[in-house]
Amino acid sequence: MAFYYPGFLFAFAALSIPIIIHLFSLRRHERLYFTNTRLLEKVDTKTKTQNRIKHLLILLSRLLFLSFLILAFAQPYLKVQDELLASGSTTGIVLDNSFSMSAESSEGILIDESREKALATVNSFPSAQSFLISSNEREISSGNSMSKKETLFRISSSDLTSNTEQINVLINRQINVFREKEIDKASIFVFSDFQKSTTKLAQIDMTSSSLIFVRTTPELVSNISMDSVWLVKPAVRPGEEITLRYRITSYEDDVLTNIGLTFILNDEIKMRKGITINPGQSVDSSLTFTLAEPGFYKGEMHIDDGTIAFDDSYFFSLSLKDGIHVAEITDDSKNNFISKAFSTEPYFRFIKYSNQSIDVDNLGKNQLIILTNLKNISSGLSSILESYIASGGNVIIFPNQKSLDDLNGFLNRLSSISLGKTNRDSTLINQLASSDQVFDKVFEGTLENADFPISLKRFDIVERGLSRMQWLLRNEAGNDIFVKFPYGTGNIFLASFPLDEKWNTLPRHGLFVPLIFQIAYQQSLKEPTGYALNNITMMPVKKNWVSEDIPLHLINEMLNVDVIPEVTTIDQKKYIRIPESINRAGIYRIERQGEIVGQIALNYDRLESDPAVLSNEEILLRLDSLGIKNIEIITDKTSDIEQSIESLRSGIPLWKYCLIFALIFLAAEVLLIRFVNPKGI
Repeated sequence: MAFYYPGFLFAFAALSIPIIIHLFSLRRHERLYFTNTRLLEKVDTKTKTQNRIKHLLILLSRLLFLSFLILAFAQPYLKVQDELLASGSTTGIVLDNSFSMSAESSEGILIDESREKALATVNSFPSAQSFLISSNEREISSGNSMSKKETLFRISSSDLTSNTEQINVLINRQINVFREKEIDKASIFVFSDFQKSTTKLAQIDMTSSSLIFVRTTPELVSNISMDSVWLVKPAVRPGEEITLRYRITSYEDDVLTNIGLTFILNDEIKMRKGITINPGQSVDSSLTFTLAEPGFYKGEMHIDDGTIAFDDSYFFSLSLKDGIHVAEITDDSKNNFISKAFSTEPYFRFIKYSNQSIDVDNLGKNQLIILTNLKNISSGLSSILESYIASGGNVIIFPNQKSLDDLNGFLNRLSSISLGKTNRDSTLINQLASSDQVFDKVFEGTLENADFPISLKRFDIVERGLSRMQWLLRNEAGNDIFVKFPYGTGNIFLASFPLDEKWNTLPRHGLFVPLIFQIAYQQSLKEPTGYALNNITMMPVKKNWVSEDIPLHLINEMLNVDVIPEVTTIDQKKYIRIPESINRAGIYRIERQGEIVGQIALNYDRLESDPAVLSNEEILLRLDSLGIKNIEIITDKTSDIEQSIESLRSGIPLWKYCLIFALIFLAAEVLLIRFVNPKGI
């Protein structure tokens, strides 16, 4: 306990005055003689001891009255914690405005309550105080101190955001700024619901700064989330049955029945039904449908849970092509292995070029280019292929058996891989990278007793230094027969043999057709159904989307969005940057001169779908394990915040209690004098 005005404590010396008066007022009982005692019949008999006790009680009441009166003038207070609220010129404000703050509390919506508490906190400081603000919108003040007036404006204008930051990241961001400003002691107020999924307190880089957690608590800690949507078979074609899988998670404590589930496609409701879900359970289910026409489709799976809304819908995008375009370039017009394979499936739009008659204007529009036994690769073709692969295209290369110079020169430009000497070992090709996406769902069961192709001759595949080469086929001796390696956003698939039966039996083997078909499907397999807004800043695009003269547009009419994204190149890859202004979930078209060239579905991060929050005891326990002691948790109502802040600054005042006790003992003295001993002392 401490005192605001300790000088008044010297007044305790005055307590000696009533003690002295009391001592001098003591007198002996005098003996009086009466001739007739009948006159004393109604007088109460009093002993000397009883009188002394009453005198002492009156003295004690008087001393206590004066003592508490002196204490009231000295204004005692209790320190909450030493130096918890630092007296520096800058104070930190961390405002959690993520989607978890959209839940309801006893005072309304959490974000509104938190905002009001933050305003009350700022208002409790003097006008000269400056502030540093951080929120889930990266950093509102960008590390710059703000005046009190500007801080109040920024807090008032803050709203919910789709971006989710861990609380410890926001706190550490403030601590680093204070450290850069050479502020040794600072107070950081954190306004949040302290959700378990976003409150990682184990990584706070605490110094001498103090933390004041001002919490808002949701009334109902429950939720149902539509977590994700995916296609069983990513590459779909018109008229083919499509199987859509989806996952729903319950964070409820009870079994839920007849929960509304809606499937929407191109803004039309295609299915609506009720589902039952057990508490704490994730449920995977599926539905099937068919699309007859090629094009872009907008999908949404929606669940009605009536509580937290941001994770009720999951948006997804479908792209159905009229066919997959495949081009073969060859010097061997009689070699028909490739053309025969693709002629069996009308969905593939196959075209064959000789090395001297390539349609360079349309070559880049193919999803797959196959180089078959080329004797030479011109510089012009080499440049076209390099740009095509970097922009996401896939190329299969079957080398020419007599000339490797041009091919190795092309490979060396893109990688550290080349073809070496000829090996004539006849071996089974019995090792397949079955876990690779190329062989996904190609085989059923095991391959132990399968009929494998035979490698009769092969070129060594030479890997110099580090590369990202992955083998797809190997012989029984462990030698690479067919490999792939990335370049830009595309891939090169390299065979160690010419497409010739004298080198390999694969061209007539049952494995050959599914192998090249799966590679042709690769571009479609790379197109995700949706992205998380919090996890995507750039999206890979195809080269033919981009033109220096014609900008791309990201458009969503329902959200009134039409922006021109920045196009950038990183490691030969083309990307569009997702602007920060796009912060709402939905499906955005990518247009060029009014033509839809792509589509992207953006969804809110599900990190905050679990609404469970940390208790005060859990928070203190975690911080105590880190040795962090400068911490206070405020759970008061908004109307009491300023008083709580004042208590942190100046402690808990006790003068009112002292005054009350002084009045109580004054009343006790009066009662003792008037009623217990009317004649007093």
